[in-house]
Amino acid sequence: MTSISIMQPTYLPWPGYFNLIHKSDIFIFLSGVKFEKSSWHHRNYFLISGNKTALTVPIKGSRLQSIKEVEINEQTSWRKKHINSLFYNYKNHDYGKDILDLIIPIIESKEIIMIEELNITLIKTICEYLGISVTFSTDRKINQNIDKSTRLIEICNKHKSNLYYSPFGSKKYIENERLFEKTNIQIKYQSPKSICYNQRTLNDFIPYLSVVDLIANLGSNKSLEYINKSF
Repeated sequence: MTSISIMQPTYLPWPGYFNLIHKSDIFIFLSGVKFEKSSWHHRNYFLISGNKTALTVPIKGSRLQSIKEVEINEQTSWRKKHINSLFYNYKNHDYGKDILDLIIPIIESKEIIMIEELNITLIKTICEYLGISVTFSTDRKINQNIDKSTRLIEICNKHKSNLYYSPFGSKKYIENERLFEKTNIQIKYQSPKSICYNQRTLNDFIPYLSVVDLIANLGSNKSLEYINKSF
């Protein structure tokens, strides 16, 4: 049984994103859908000075663009801001150097001008560090002018997959549209569990942060264990 998961490429995602990748034989970056400003498409949360703080990549263009069409806006010094914020807040963590050495060269590379490329490069690099091996692909050849479930089904069929791993947040629309019921594709939903890990200098755990926070605290092996057991 070939398993698949399908997600929009997001900026330095939370650990649950990597759980879906690790469960799957094939992972599809869904880049043909509409870009949403002030969303995970170009921002995420980190611990900055002990507080849950969003870092956002500025972008160009209108609200009508798809993710694959969005260009990064270089009129601000966002790269320097992100690098400095991540460096000074994670450099003294047990595994801070590991994750910083991975992501800083990517963030500072001005050759990367599209948000899709930035996100996918970061995600693939982190997967390699964690030891997650999967076949990556995109939705480039899939018709985008169709409803959500039909798009997912077409992607599953294109890749001959009959097991779809879905984030829990998609359950409502999938069950409302009821299109998967007419196929032989089995759906398994994520079931996030509230499991804490030790966050340096904090007494009370702060959840729903970027995977950067997880790795800086736990390193590769224990981060992968956490990713496997927490969803």
